Amino acid sequence: MADKKRRRDKKKKVGSKKSAPKRGRQLMAVQSDKYFDIPGKMTAVSLELPNNLEYGEWASIGPRLVRIREFTNFAIGDWLLYGEAKYGEMFSQAASETGIPEDRLTILKYVSMHVDPIRRIDRPNFWSHHREVASLDPKEQTQWLEKSVKNNWTVKQLKEAMNKKG
Repeated sequence: MADKKRRRDKKKKVGSKKSAPKRGRQLMAVQSDKYFDIPGKMTAVSLELPNNLEYGEWASIGPRLVRIREFTNFAIGDWLLYGEAKYGEMFSQAASETGIPEDRLTILKYVSMHVDPIRRIDRPNFWSHHREVASLDPKEQTQWLEKSVKNNWTVKQLKEAMNKKG
């Protein structure tokens, strides 16, 4: 019990100035549990599903995998921000060891830095929408992301709408 309290207290101390309110973190924790709860065996290069999956069970895995990909974009960006804040220039060595091209890491970090977790929208294939609004002020980010959801816009449609508004 004391061990759990120490970990909880340590988590409170860790993080950047732009961390989400407690409510947002709890929501993400609940959501991530369902995304990572995939039957079968996962390795770094495969997903081996059990032979006894019903169609509905199998079909529900695809959208969760897409959301894991979306989460990974934000997670890497958030990881980079944490490393830079905590370790300064030393973070760049760990970042380069990911094997991800530097320009991609820069983009991931930029989006995570400029789109606060509380503004991020959890939808499949939506990370690129966040990338498009990252340069805007937070209020505008929320407005454009919500319009994108309401109108079911692709990234191209979002760009066009933003350009018209100019």
